[in-house]
Amino acid sequence: EHNIARLIRALLQQKGNEWVLDKIVVYSDGCTDNTVKIIETLKSKSIKIIESRDQRGRSYAQQHIINSTNTDYLILLDGDVIPTSENFFNELLKPLTKDDSVGLTSAQVVSLEGDSLFSRIIVWSHKIKSKLYASLAPSSVYLCHGRARAFSHDFYAQLSFPNVIAEDAYSYFRCLELGYTFAYCPKAKVLFKSPSNLSDHLLQSRRFFRGTKEIHTYFPDSTLTRSYKIPPRLMLRTWATASLERPFYTLMYILILVYSFLTNIFRRTNTSAIWTPSISSKRL
Repeated sequence: EHNIARLIRALLQQKGNEWVLDKIVVYSDGCTDNTVKIIETLKSKSIKIIESRDQRGRSYAQQHIINSTNTDYLILLDGDVIPTSENFFNELLKPLTKDDSVGLTSAQVVSLEGDSLFSRIIVWSHKIKSKLYASLAPSSVYLCHGRARAFSHDFYAQLSFPNVIAEDAYSYFRCLELGYTFAYCPKAKVLFKSPSNLSDHLLQSRRFFRGTKEIHTYFPDSTLTRSYKIPPRLMLRTWATASLERPFYTLMYILILVYSFLTNIFRRTNTSAIWTPSISSKRL
C-alpha cells in the first residue's frame, strides 16, 4: 500500500511509439492492507485487479497473470519498485522488439540511499555487487532480476512457473533451455529500497539461499554450477578494491554475510514458496 499508487502512475506515464499499453494487471496476493482500495481510487480503465483472498505466493500469482494474458509482450514488476524515467518500457522492450531470438530481458535495479547505518552498508554492498555482475554481461543469472523483467509472447506462452521462490532464476534458465536468449538492459532502471535492519535483511538472505538450492530440482547441476560461478580473480579484484575504498563497510558486510550464511545452515528449511515480507523495504 505504501508504493502501489506511485508505481501505477509511473507506468501510466510511460511514453513510446513502438508499443501500446494494453492493460496493467495487479495481483493482490492475500493482501490485508489498503492495496486494493488505493488502486480503485485511481479509476483507470487500463487497470485490472485480481484479488486473491488467500496468499498463494509469487510464482502462483505470476502464472495466474500469464494464463490470463495474450499480449505481444509481458512486463512483470514487483509492487515495491519505481521506474526512474518515462522511457523505462522503451529500454526494457527494445531487445525484444529488435530480435525475435530474445525471450527475456531484465532491468537494472538501483537501491535508494540508506536511512540507517545498517541499510547504508547493505546499499553499498549492492553497488559493489552490481558492478561485479555487470562485468558478466551480456548474459548472467545474476542480471535477471525478479523486480523487473519483460517477456516475449512466444517465451511466456511456454513458461510455467513451479512452486519455487527463485522464480527469477527459473525464468532465466527456462529461457535458455527453450532456445531463447536473455538480454540485460542497464538503461532500464527501477529504484528499490534495501532493508533497514538485520532481521529484514535475513528474511531476504534466507530466500536467496533457499532459492539457489531448490532450483537444482529443475535444471542440470552442471548448468547451474557454470552459471552461478564467478571468476575468482574478478571476485578478488572487486572486493579488494571495495575494501580499499570503504574498509569499515567491507568488514561489516562480510560479518553480516557470514552471520546470514550460518543462520541459514542451522535454520529449519521451509519448503513453501510463500515467505514473510521485509517490511522496511516497502516504504520507498
